[in-house]
Amino acid sequence: MSPTTTSKSASEEEEEEEEERASNDAVDALVERVGALDVREAPKTDEVTTGAKFGHVLVLVGVDPDAKTRDVERALGSETFERGPKIVWVGKTRACAAFASEENAGESYERGAPKSLGASVALLRWEKGKKEVSDVNISELAPPKARPRANASVARRMIANALNVKLDDAATRPSAEEKKAQSDARKKRAEEKRRERERLSCKGIE
Repeated sequence: MSPTTTSKSASEEEEEEEEERASNDAVDALVERVGALDVREAPKTDEVTTGAKFGHVLVLVGVDPDAKTRDVERALGSETFERGPKIVWVGKTRACAAFASEENAGESYERGAPKSLGASVALLRWEKGKKEVSDVNISELAPPKARPRANASVARRMIANALNVKLDDAATRPSAEEKKAQSDARKKRAEEKRRERERLSCKGIE
């Protein structure tokens, strides 16, 4: 191998090593930057968290840690209102109560903090209490919706889906009594046809 060729090969090796080092440096820099990224939720804007949009929400602070969701619902008048309130817990002692309307929330607020939920419990309007529940998921605070009324078609649809059969088949499939009646009717028709054939056969012989 000539000196020129050897010199060229060494040069090429140096270039490759330089490129590899540069590539590694770029990767290291990228990893360092990515590792330093702090992924957070998008900040809640004033428009989203204003009392005007959340007047139907009350905030409970200092709730007894042993209190259950059902206890909170009853204490805030779930038996009085047609819908709600919907309770969204934020820790063991704080919760949001989303009512169906601002009127319902106002009526519950006027009753005062329900001491059945703890001696130190406080009931706040959203505007004053939102800082206490700043980590709540805003999307969960929509007013509760009325439950759809149960009916036979819904029940049939649920059963049909569970049995993996078509709704029409499930809805029109005859009962055991209907199957027996249909079977008896077929037997009766078959017997009538047999007698008719015998009658015609006898006439032909005569």
